[in-house]
This record gives sequence, C-alpha cells and structure tokens, in this order.
Amino acid sequence: AMTRGRPAGGEEGSTVWATPILHVDMDAFFVEVERRTNPALVGVPVIVGGLGKRGVVASCSYEARATGVHSAMPMAKARRLCPHAEFVAPTMHSYQEMSVQVFELLRSVTPIVEPISVDEGFLDISGLRRHHSDPQTVADLIRSLIRGELGLPASVGIAANKFLAKLASDHAKPDGVYTVHPDQVSGFLNPLPVRALGGVGEATHAALEGLGVATVEDLLSVPEPLLQSRLGASLAAHLLDLSRGDDSRSVQHPKGAKSISVEQTYARDITGRARIETELLAQSDRVASRLRRAGVAARTVGIKVRYAPFETITRSITPASPVDSSRTIYHLMLELLDRVETARPIRLLGVAATQLVDRDLPRQMSLHVGAPAPPSATSRLADDQAAGKPSDAGRGGRSAAGGVVTSGAWDDLADTVENIRTRFGEKAVRPARLAEAEDVSNPDRLYGPGDSG
Repeated sequence: AMTRGRPAGGEEGSTVWATPILHVDMDAFFVEVERRTNPALVGVPVIVGGLGKRGVVASCSYEARATGVHSAMPMAKARRLCPHAEFVAPTMHSYQEMSVQVFELLRSVTPIVEPISVDEGFLDISGLRRHHSDPQTVADLIRSLIRGELGLPASVGIAANKFLAKLASDHAKPDGVYTVHPDQVSGFLNPLPVRALGGVGEATHAALEGLGVATVEDLLSVPEPLLQSRLGASLAAHLLDLSRGDDSRSVQHPKGAKSISVEQTYARDITGRARIETELLAQSDRVASRLRRAGVAARTVGIKVRYAPFETITRSITPASPVDSSRTIYHLMLELLDRVETARPIRLLGVAATQLVDRDLPRQMSLHVGAPAPPSATSRLADDQAAGKPSDAGRGGRSAAGGVVTSGAWDDLADTVENIRTRFGEKAVRPARLAEAEDVSNPDRLYGPGDSG
C-alpha cells in the first residue's frame, strides 16, 4: 500500500480533521474486474474496449498505459502502441454488479457517499472523528475493505473539499492514498497545468495560452480585470476560486442510499428460535456499530427473512424516535421476529437501518422495554408476500416503542464500546450471548456477513 502526502500524526485533532472529504477512485476498474474472473490477465497489458474497427479504449491496465495507451483512444491506435496486450470486450453487467458492491462497502463506513460514476465517488467522513484518529485511518480502512472483500485496488484522495480531493486521488494512483493539507494547497496546485482546473476546455485553454498561462501559478499572476475581459466575469471568478483551492460544494448523497444493513446467507438452513435470535443479536450489534461510527441514527429498522429456495419476507418498524444502539435494535428485531414464521428453515437473515438522520437530533428519553407504546409511536409492517395483511401490532408482548431510545448511560456505554472496537477490533467487546456462542454461524455461512448502506 502506498501513502503519500504529509502524515497526520502529531497534529491537533481540529487540524487533522480539517480534511474530511475523500475521493475514492477504483484503479483501472474494468480491467481489474476482468482479472477477477480471468487470473491469466494479471500482470500483463490488458485493454478493454470495443474490438471492432471503430472501437475505442474503455479502460486499460497500467502495463498498457506505460506504452502510451489511454482511455478514449481509438482501438486501432492502441493495437499499434501495444500489440502484445490482451484485448477484452467489455462486460458491462459485471462492472455494474461490482460497482454496487463497492458503494455498499463505502456506505458501510459512512452513509454520506456521492457516486460520481460507476467507479468513483466522494465521501464526507466528518461524522467519524469520534471513532478514528484521522482521515488517513479511514482511507486505509476503506482500501482494505475493498481489497479484502472484493479483491480490487482503489486510490483515495483526502482534502478539505471535493475539488482538492479529486486531484489528490489522481496523485494517489495507483493503489495509494494522498492527502492535501490546508497549508499545502498552494504548493500542491501551483505547478499543475491549468487544464487541471474544471471548466478549461479547448477555447478557454487557447485564451489562457494567449495570456501566457500554462500553470495554475501563471493564472494567479494575471490581473483579474484582464482575465475577466478574456474569459468573462463568471468563468474568471470560477477559475480563480479553484486556483486558490476554494470549493464550496458539499457531498450530495441520494436519499435512497441512506441505509445501513447486514445480512447473512447460510450454506445450511438455520432453524430454531434461539439460533435465529442469536444471529439477529450479532447483526443488530454490527448495524448499531456502523450507525454510531457514522454519527447517525435510524428512523426505521427492518428484518429480512428468506426461506428456501427464494421466498423472501421483509418487515419494518418505525419507532417513536431514531435508534442507534444494538440493545434497542435487537429488541425491535425480536418484535418483528414475532411476525414471521420461525418454524420453517431459513436460508438468509438480515437487519436493516433506514431513513438515517443526524445522531445529535433531540431524543425522547427513558422508554423502557415492555412499556405500552405511546400515541406518538408509529409501527409499520411491510410484507412483500402479503401486502395489506392486517397488523397485529396491538397484541400483547413487546411494544413498538419498547427500548426505542437509550438513556444517557446507555449512550455513554455504547460510545465507549465503539471506541474500544476502533482501537482493538470488532471482537474486543461483544454481547455475552455472542461470546458464549463463539461465532454461532460457522460453519453454516455461505456468504457474508454482507454489509451494505
């Protein structure tokens, strides 16, 4: 793994976290996906693109790039430059499927993810400062997750804003991390060609050349009135802002992507209420851990059950207040479990947290497990098999709001647990029931644990 840029260690926390924007860019994404299914392509020049006479290069390996090949180049020219390369027709469905998995992993780290294309996106990790020492640690975690779960390389740029983070990821390639600290911005930007700034097309570049501008530093030396007369006031102001490293855009995450979930597919179907409850406890604990690391809470939580072979049921509940503790989520899962068949063998089990909100929003306190549901609580059950089936939410037993909101003491305890896990690993602190079970799912697990967000 390659790390570039000044290390963050030893700085004050506020300075370290002055760069909370990450740009994650998969390295030669199409090529690396093809290599997963065809190991013979590893270590040799690979060019992915249309194989016909008018085909163009969609992606190429770094071995091929060393010969001058690049994306969007006519395939005929690529063949002349690198005749010994392996030429592969693109399999777009494979890239789309892998892209979904990449972004699920990113959202398991933070829900604030903005996809830019199939193989790159921005993350705002401001909410993780309570659980990680610096953004570099988060970037390393992301790269290890993508490498470990999917076998793919990724590069990460770290900076104070999206513009700088994108440029930083270019410097991080291949397979590395690069940080642009606030006091390094001018030194980082000034030597870059002016084309590195967004909005510099052919006409603008020609106009800048006429002013003797080749680099960002050159651009900053041009009197602003002269720049405005040649480019127009709006474009001139835009380029000057970028030249100084200013970018006010925030990371925009689609509302539909605001979720965190864990699910497990089993090689041997699981049976028995006790076994199912233990699995749900483990999954609730993992979902809660990811919620707290991201600094968010869930307005709605749900359970997913798949019976053999492919019969799937999902049910969800919206308690009175957002939830973020494993204790609370687990009790809600037990309530939902009362509304599914547990006598049948289960192939897949999952826990989901959706409609995520900032964890610091006001909360209702001291609702106890087993207390009657207050009028403000809403309970919604969704069953994709039997839409419109009457709800039995009013029956006796655990309430819809039971344990919905932790007390201050539970919040403090959960934060302490999360900090210990961040330092010493996920298994450093676990619910006693899970420690006794000692990874109850093995050896039955087929896939997973699958995390998404």
